[in-house]
Amino acid sequence: MRIICLRKEKLDPLLQVGAAIEDFTPGGIWKTQFHVVSMSDEQFAALKKLYGEPSLKTGYEDITPKIILNSAAPSVGFLYCRGGKIPNGTKLRAHYLSQIYNAEVRGSRVWLNQKSYSSPSEAARAITKTAVNGWNWWKYYDEQAGRWRNLFILRNQQKKTQVAA
Repeated sequence: MRIICLRKEKLDPLLQVGAAIEDFTPGGIWKTQFHVVSMSDEQFAALKKLYGEPSLKTGYEDITPKIILNSAAPSVGFLYCRGGKIPNGTKLRAHYLSQIYNAEVRGSRVWLNQKSYSSPSEAARAITKTAVNGWNWWKYYDEQAGRWRNLFILRNQQKKTQVAA
């Protein structure tokens, strides 16, 4: 996880593509053009690739405290919800009305369009405006298989593991 200070013109394109970034200062720092946001290490690497190394010239700076950067292991955890758990870092995708929606589980929440939700169903409801079973609606990216799979498969695998134990 990174904390970044960046100019609004650098932030807007990221938000337009639906990056799971939380803006801690939506009105800007003291009503200036600068914003403080959180993003994943992968998003920070993409930001560096897009704009170059952090500097005054590139319009952004990594202000993540050293204690966080030097921590031994990245935070691990899960989003626990209705009969299953989804590991932090899980990427989610869904198709709805000819659009693709991408979300990510971070900090035990589903992040979709810079907003966090307590469950996959709640995030799906934000899109469809109707009650949806998120386990059936979302797909997750299975790193081992290298492909998108239905989210309910993840829950079913966990249930099989619990029965075997």
